[in-house]
Amino acid sequence: MDHGQFKKPEDTDFVTGALLITKAKVLKKVGLFDEKYFMYLEDVDLSHRMKLAGYRLIFDPKIKMWHEVGQSSGIGSPLNDYFITRNRLYFGFKFAKLRTKLALFREAFRKIFSGTPAQRRAVSDFISGKMGRGTFKIDQTKSIHNTT
Repeated sequence: MDHGQFKKPEDTDFVTGALLITKAKVLKKVGLFDEKYFMYLEDVDLSHRMKLAGYRLIFDPKIKMWHEVGQSSGIGSPLNDYFITRNRLYFGFKFAKLRTKLALFREAFRKIFSGTPAQRRAVSDFISGKMGRGTFKIDQTKSIHNTT
C-alpha cells in the first residue's frame, strides 16, 4: 500500500509481471518467463535471473498502473493455494541454498500429511515433475480436480 513512502526511484528485489519494462537484450540474455510456473512466481524467477546476470531492478514511482491481485485464481482459493505451494517449492529448489532446500523439504513433507487437498496435490505434482498447468482443470468454482 502506498502511503507516500515511494517517492523516488530505488532498487527493488523483484518486479511484478503485471508491469515489467526492460530491453529486449536483457531477455535475450536471461530468457523469458519460465513456463513451468504457469501462474504465480514466474515474475520473481525472471527478476532473480536478471539480478544474477548483474542487472539492477528499479522501482520508478512516476510509472502508474492498477493491478487487481489474485483475480486469476482468487486469493485463498484451492487454485491459488496449489500454484503458490508448488511454485514456491520449484523456485526454492531452483535457487536456494541447501539449508533452505532442507527447510522446504520438511515443509513439503508436512503438507503431504496435514495440508489442504490443493497443497497435497501441489507437493505431489512438484515431486513428480508435473509442472506447467499441473494435474488439475479450472472450473467455475476455481477448485482443483484430478485429471489423471
